[in-house]
Amino acid sequence: MGKKKIAFIATGGTIASISGHEGMRPAFTEKEMIELVPELSHIAEIEGKLIMNIDSSNMQPEDWPLIAQKTAQVLENCDGAVISHGTDTL
Repeated sequence: MGKKKIAFIATGGTIASISGHEGMRPAFTEKEMIELVPELSHIAEIEGKLIMNIDSSNMQPEDWPLIAQKTAQVLENCDGAVISHGTDTL
């Protein structure tokens, strides 16, 4: 049996940011974030998808339908998905 195909859906937030002189700023692409955990390739085929790249303190309920819609589209060709974002959206 082949590996499951999992979508890593990036939306920005703390997890994809670094701290600079002006506070947190986006720094990592979805591909770079996947590459930070090379062991993932042993258990699944990971496909990165960037939906948006905003700070979690700027995430609004109006953004949720876009994330849901894009995730549904991605899941048509994947077995599952992980959506990353920041601490303000937990």
